[in-house]
Amino acid sequence: MKSKFHVCANLDYQGRLDISSKREVRKFQALVEPLMHPSMVRKSTRNKWKEWKARWLQHQRLQDGTCRTSIYLPYDLYDALRGKGYSQFLNCLLSEWMDKQWAENVVEPSKRYRWLLKHDDIPKGYHLLTPRFRADVKARLDILSDATGLERSELVVLALRNQLGTQ
Repeated sequence: MKSKFHVCANLDYQGRLDISSKREVRKFQALVEPLMHPSMVRKSTRNKWKEWKARWLQHQRLQDGTCRTSIYLPYDLYDALRGKGYSQFLNCLLSEWMDKQWAENVVEPSKRYRWLLKHDDIPKGYHLLTPRFRADVKARLDILSDATGLERSELVVLALRNQLGTQ
């Protein structure tokens, strides 16, 4: 699986495929779901996609209220953001970036698979920031995390790296 499809998986003691990471599961699902027989609907995320798309549309409008969220960034990004009104900056950046990623890379399975492959090497963050996300940004960040298997912090790192022109 790893060499051909770039999905990290193991075989359990009964010879079944064991994919433990949520990101790897989403990559695998993006590959096989278009080919799945309707009898396999319980293994599919098709119904979840309907829910995610409806929630995405619902949260595209600016919403009142904020939610403090913990994110972990690599030091270079942490150092660039801390103490500089980063909540407002992240709200503006993420709102635009997430809409673009959702439309161009996430909704269609083949594009989602390629997008996830492209971002297999997201640096792990250890430096905590606690931005106040607008309710709509936090909701879409959670949907994008569920749909891609990436953690919120990883999505923020991708958006920041994209903004700074470093991949």
